[in-house]
Amino acid sequence: MTIFASLPLVVTTDATGPLFGFDKVDIDSDLFVPVDAGHVSGPSQPGGVPIPWLLAKRARKFTASLFGAPIFSGTVERKNKGKREGRLELELYSTAKALFDCPPLVAIPARVPGPVVPVPDPVAGMTVLKRLSVPAGTLAQIATAAAGSLGVAVAPGAPAFTPRLDAVSAGDTTTCWQLLEPLAKQAGATLWVDELGILHVDKLATFYLLPPVDKLLCLPGGAGQANNVLDYRLLDDTTDRFSHVVVKGNGAQRAQHGNAATGLLSVPAAGQMIDPALVARGAYRPLVIADGTARNTLQATNAAIREAAMRQVRGTKIEVDLYGWTTSTGIPWRVTQMVAAAFPEDGIAGLFFVAGRRFTRDKQSGTRTRLTLIEPGVLT
Repeated sequence: MTIFASLPLVVTTDATGPLFGFDKVDIDSDLFVPVDAGHVSGPSQPGGVPIPWLLAKRARKFTASLFGAPIFSGTVERKNKGKREGRLELELYSTAKALFDCPPLVAIPARVPGPVVPVPDPVAGMTVLKRLSVPAGTLAQIATAAAGSLGVAVAPGAPAFTPRLDAVSAGDTTTCWQLLEPLAKQAGATLWVDELGILHVDKLATFYLLPPVDKLLCLPGGAGQANNVLDYRLLDDTTDRFSHVVVKGNGAQRAQHGNAATGLLSVPAAGQMIDPALVARGAYRPLVIADGTARNTLQATNAAIREAAMRQVRGTKIEVDLYGWTTSTGIPWRVTQMVAAAFPEDGIAGLFFVAGRRFTRDKQSGTRTRLTLIEPGVLT
């Protein structure tokens, strides 16, 4: 059975306006892949109206929507239009691409003095600060300054407001993601960009209490059962997991923390996280990570917990294939949703967290969704 009915997928760019009629689609969103990507192609004359190339090539920003609900936002990085085939192809990336590629260099008008010596930019007629520097504050302030320098809005959660006592600065070649990711680990938070292009800095545990949006069923018996799962794959991969993760930071501390005689306690901050599943299997594979940005035991411990949890998530997950792009109630699938799953043949039953969602569409397989599920609680 192949479903290939017309879907109201609309890609609206800042140069062309709404585009529709795409018959080949691949849009992938994953909480643990920094930059989400997509590819759409279809007749270059949707509705019989040709799209001028000089207009299409100017497209930069886009929003993809389904039934009017945004499902992906970011930038159009590559366009291709063929005369003979009569097709327009677009390669799409989330707003996280700028954060992953670029350092937080802030452009300001030349008449405004900066805190560091500016470098002239003859192209933009602006001056560019060499680096971003944020004094002691919070991760929310740092993320807002870094992402804001590239025009990306930030939605910080509670962990991002934990006070930090150390200043943070980014070198000329340090990208925003390289700056923020270790700080998020120390705070026990996750970085991801949602379907509106907003950067989130928060704990995933805030979503675990949400009600499930649908039931995924693969029950025995065939006819008469309300099965909606085409296929599923169970993964348990310990290749990249370690029984003990130790993070050693830069933890020299002042006298009030324990050594009034010398004024400095030269004991490095360190934190550890044990993977109980590997230990239960008799594995002893320690990993030691040096993290100079971890300034105390709490930050080092949070980073170790985060590192171990991320490795467990990458190695233990369920992939589920479904028809269509929406739940049974018509809501588009998206990451951070909760679902109920029942696959009794393999003993799978309970609530799961949607960590990845991939929309595909072609004439051979029809319109499908692939969900990546993880157990809630692995990442707090």
